[in-house]
Amino acid sequence: MALSTLQALLQSFILLLVLVLPHVHAKNNNDIHPIPIWRRRKSPLMPSKHHKPRFKPGPWKNAHATFYGGPDGSGTMRKVPCNKKGGIRFTVSGNPYFFTVLVWNVGGAGDVVGMQVKGDDKVKWTPMQRGWGQKWQTNSPLAGESLTFRVRASDGRTSTSWHVVPKAWQFGQTFEGKNFK
Repeated sequence: MALSTLQALLQSFILLLVLVLPHVHAKNNNDIHPIPIWRRRKSPLMPSKHHKPRFKPGPWKNAHATFYGGPDGSGTMRKVPCNKKGGIRFTVSGNPYFFTVLVWNVGGAGDVVGMQVKGDDKVKWTPMQRGWGQKWQTNSPLAGESLTFRVRASDGRTSTSWHVVPKAWQFGQTFEGKNFK
């Protein structure tokens, strides 16, 4: 009888070690993640490990940047028009239900603030929404149509590239249109 009781006690102890103790944690004040009891630094069972001292900021902690103005030192900044070789490039991607265009090699002001697309058959001028960076997107069904893009730059000028994408286009292709002068 005593042997079976001892075996049951030993099995309960192993069950406690395997199932319960891994889930017992203590909170460290310096960290938001809980630390298991047996890994705490102030545990009487485990001596604390030697650690390097914390980083102390040097004399640069009070440093600041001084802005002296534009390239001529006048205190004003101005945009300089971009002169790009070749036309605006349009890389089409997406799927038959979701159409995106990456616009690059943009001359003039250099940044696109608005874009429209037009098909040659069914789709009339449709505004596109900016996705991320210079990726523009629309949900209009554009497959099988020759596409025209109208790009508006931040200086207010527009450039229209008529039928720059042929009817037999595929996703992943890049086409070149008319750039800003």
